[in-house]
Amino acid sequence: MSDLEPKSYNMFENRVAFESFGVSISLESDSLDTLTDATQFLRRALVGHMRFVDSAQHARFKFAIKANPDQSFDIFESGAHLRHTPDKNFLFGELSSRVRIKIAEFALDKLFIHAGVVRWKNSGIMFPGNSYDGKTTLIAELVTRGAEYYSDEYAIIDVDGFCHPFPRDLSVRTLKGLFRVPPEDLGATVGKDPTPINYVVFTKYVESARWEPERLSVGNGIMETIPHAISMTSNADFALKLLKSSLAHAIILKGMRYDAKQFAPVLIKFIEDLKDHD
Repeated sequence: MSDLEPKSYNMFENRVAFESFGVSISLESDSLDTLTDATQFLRRALVGHMRFVDSAQHARFKFAIKANPDQSFDIFESGAHLRHTPDKNFLFGELSSRVRIKIAEFALDKLFIHAGVVRWKNSGIMFPGNSYDGKTTLIAELVTRGAEYYSDEYAIIDVDGFCHPFPRDLSVRTLKGLFRVPPEDLGATVGKDPTPINYVVFTKYVESARWEPERLSVGNGIMETIPHAISMTSNADFALKLLKSSLAHAIILKGMRYDAKQFAPVLIKFIEDLKDHD
């Protein structure tokens, strides 16, 4: 590992500062090329939600990258060493993940929920869940069948209870690893406008499962969503307020599912049948 021992938060001359969802971030490096590449990576990871600002001095969160002579890298947050890696792609992935978590937790006037989101015939459908629950696999199958793609990572809720698009490339897991797939490669239409959350579906893949969902009350649906609401630890009152406004009129379902390819059309029909009866 590098023997660099940072003495202050302002470690290097090369730096940029930006805001995303009202959260100020600065990024520094001793290598201008590394800083440029990292900034471009973050711009893609934030789907363009990045506004450059003049001053890095007053950024709320500060990150730095040291490019070492052996072509390895060290990453720091607020002067504290986080990671050493010889892999530039790993470096950018680690940086992107940490920056997104900070933004998700401290976003101004927005609630970030760890969830996938699509819109089917003007109805927003949110799939809260953890990593490895199979959200992306199901989202991918739904968009290939005509659903509008909003996100496979975060549902971003505003103060009126509407969900905004965050159409990052889908994180598709295979036996060979994790791959980023542009939604356009799946023939997806990307949502452009905020959508109400009309349906919330808590589900994950279980081999040989049967789709026999329980319909939850709004109160129970909020309780199920709370563990996936990123800002609950920093601003619980605000998070609960937005959860209530976004789920107030939603139909909320919970149940195990089987293979996404077979399940996606079943879910679509299930929701259309609910529309006919509600």
